[in-house]
Amino acid sequence: MAAEEEQECKCEAGAPAWMVTFSDLMTLLLTFFVLLLSNAELDAKKYQEMVQSLHDAFHGQKIIGKPLAAVLIRTESMEIGSDREKSEQVNENDGQGGMPGQDGLQPAQEVAKNMYKILEDDLAEEMMDDKVTSMELSNDRILVRFPASVTFSAGSDNLSPEIQQVIRKIGTVMQQYPVNVSITGHTDSIPINTGRFRSNWDLSAARAASFAHELIDIADLASDRVTVIGKADAMPLNDNSTAENRSKNRRIELLIQVPPGVSPEAILGKQEDMPPGVNINVPPQDSQ
Repeated sequence: MAAEEEQECKCEAGAPAWMVTFSDLMTLLLTFFVLLLSNAELDAKKYQEMVQSLHDAFHGQKIIGKPLAAVLIRTESMEIGSDREKSEQVNENDGQGGMPGQDGLQPAQEVAKNMYKILEDDLAEEMMDDKVTSMELSNDRILVRFPASVTFSAGSDNLSPEIQQVIRKIGTVMQQYPVNVSITGHTDSIPINTGRFRSNWDLSAARAASFAHELIDIADLASDRVTVIGKADAMPLNDNSTAENRSKNRRIELLIQVPPGVSPEAILGKQEDMPPGVNINVPPQDSQ
């Protein structure tokens, strides 16, 4: 028995000799990759995408936590939105009337500027008498303000005779221009409750409608070019703390807009066809 046990225990102690070489090689490789990683710049976004890509490969088709269909829809929406923005920019340029003129203005702006000069000249006396409180030109729009104290009697929507003459002047000029018109009535903050008007909303809307009817009859405007708005006391020019400010807030605003595509040459009228005191010929451009 002793001889057999001696024969069985002839195995050498420890790991085989090749394991030493293998361990050295693995250690050197580990050290090499550690050095590479320490000298590399880690992109967190790309790392996350890589991890997500591996996750999606084993758990289903997704892109950064969103279903593939959702991402495709989002991408398509962005492309459509981009095309819509480009279309709106083209339409906006077209809305100005095409190519700019000699002074850099678009045709619609030129027409508005010419019309503003005509109205400013024809309404000079009315502005001095405060029948017209202000006129403003902005691109292709003209805003004319009328005080309610001159336009209507207190609590009424009946136009005064003197403001009818002013509307007649404006309407005669507007006959030569294919414009869009918006008429807005404004009141102060003092409530009204009569048999005819339940509130300032009714009063402001009725006053704007009365102004519109008079202007339509004179200028022969198409109904689809006219908008009537009642704002009551929602858009005051000043606070309503004093009687003077409340008087300024009670007003009619006439907004004239020249539509796109209107050419300055198309609205030249004949002076002999106009009533005395009304000049519809386009004034010459200012010299630069």
